[in-house]
Amino acid sequence: MDSDDELEREMAALESVKRERAGARDGATARKSYANNEKGLEASLEDFKWTHKAKWIDHMTITGTNAERVVDVNDDLTRETFFYERALESANECVRRLKDLGVPVRRPDDYYAEMVKSDEHMKRVRSELLFEQQQLEIREERRKARESKKYGKQVQAEKIKQRTLDKKSQIKSLDKWRKQRQKSGFADDGKAPFEGAGGDAKRKREDRDSKYGFGGRKKVRAMLSSKRARRC
Repeated sequence: MDSDDELEREMAALESVKRERAGARDGATARKSYANNEKGLEASLEDFKWTHKAKWIDHMTITGTNAERVVDVNDDLTRETFFYERALESANECVRRLKDLGVPVRRPDDYYAEMVKSDEHMKRVRSELLFEQQQLEIREERRKARESKKYGKQVQAEKIKQRTLDKKSQIKSLDKWRKQRQKSGFADDGKAPFEGAGGDAKRKREDRDSKYGFGGRKKVRAMLSSKRARRC
């Protein structure tokens, strides 16, 4: 089949669709019509017959086996599994035939095929991926910082709480110690009990000493002193 003829048919079909849409907008066809174009289907089927005359390597068409198997179309999982199995079976058969013909089916390790996307496009994609990765890392670092700060606040709060408990415990121990001292007879100033019991006697002794002195009464000493002075 000539590729130019195929392209012309595709362009004609596209123009036909455009005309139908334009007519629908203009009100020419208010209702979409469904037609069983038997002649068109037969013509398409006739076009497929060229594969029977050409070499398989030119079309690589594979007809799957077990096509007559009945599958419940309403069972999505079973239906999709059936499609997958048929496609895998056909792909394996195609690979087997290519190997029989000596056609490589794997890309050589040293062969770098041209990419569909341009290098400029891939650079933009890479830049976007790197930007997203950086943003993700930044968000992760911020999250860790928030968690660390939150943990630090918790540790600080625990320390303050422990200090308060220790202070209360010390105050409680001090109050208990004071009560025990009071029960034992010790005053708050730290003096032992009965420590000031001899205070009155001492003061009396001092009063007598100041009044009489250590050598007798002061009047007698004064008289003796005046007599000695007259003799001299």
